[in-house]
Amino acid sequence: MRRASVGTSACCSAPLRTLRHFTTSAHCTPTHVPSKSSSPYSNLSLLQDSVQLKKLSAHIISFFSKLKPYLQRVWDWFVAFIKTKKGKWITGFTIALVGWWFCLQSQLFSDPTSTVILDRDGKLLGAKIAEDGQWRFPERTTVPFKFAQCLIQFEDRQFYKHPGVNPVAIFRAIKQNVSNNKVVSGGSTITMQEIRMSRKNPPRTIWQKSIEIVMATRMEATNSKEEILAMYASNAPFGSNVVGIDAAAWRFFGRSPEKLSWAESATLAVLPNAPS
Repeated sequence: MRRASVGTSACCSAPLRTLRHFTTSAHCTPTHVPSKSSSPYSNLSLLQDSVQLKKLSAHIISFFSKLKPYLQRVWDWFVAFIKTKKGKWITGFTIALVGWWFCLQSQLFSDPTSTVILDRDGKLLGAKIAEDGQWRFPERTTVPFKFAQCLIQFEDRQFYKHPGVNPVAIFRAIKQNVSNNKVVSGGSTITMQEIRMSRKNPPRTIWQKSIEIVMATRMEATNSKEEILAMYASNAPFGSNVVGIDAAAWRFFGRSPEKLSWAESATLAVLPNAPS
């Protein structure tokens, strides 16, 4: 009987030693266990935050409740004002001004461009056609002097003087079209032509021309003349699937636009007017 009891105690002590060993090992990698004594303080903090939030909400509601009569008076005055003749004019002008300001998208041209490889001297080593099948080099930020002068002389001599639309050119185009009984002139400025290109050349109608005039004035309001020229030169069609002054210069003359002669620059300046 004693041996049996000793054996039983020995068998029972082994798991006990194992448990003690496990407990000792567990103490080697302590983990954070929140104590019961800290929970009342955390609950008290949450309660205080909740009370402060309720007070803040009550202050906000009280503020707007006091403000409501004044807002109602302002609204009643506005409704009465827009019913007057002067109010209708001012309201209409304000709506038109807001529409004019937001009529132009932030990026006019989003067409894919060709992959171009140049050496350190700017000489073209290779190029890959764009995804839409056009030779369209990345957009440039400046325009070569010779090309810019030829373009302005041929397309828009008052480019640096008008705000996007040239009324004299518009009236002259109307007179020519009426006398010839057909459309022979559009009276478009370079800015208006750029707007037309960005809209994928819609039908030539009076309505579309009016849209171009509005968008051209908006573009002139936030873009410099140099930026407008650069966008035009980068996206103008030069025949077949050649788009932009860079692709045209390399395609037709085998060198960069900056190295073109006056005659070559003049040739490219007239191409966008009749690219096909």
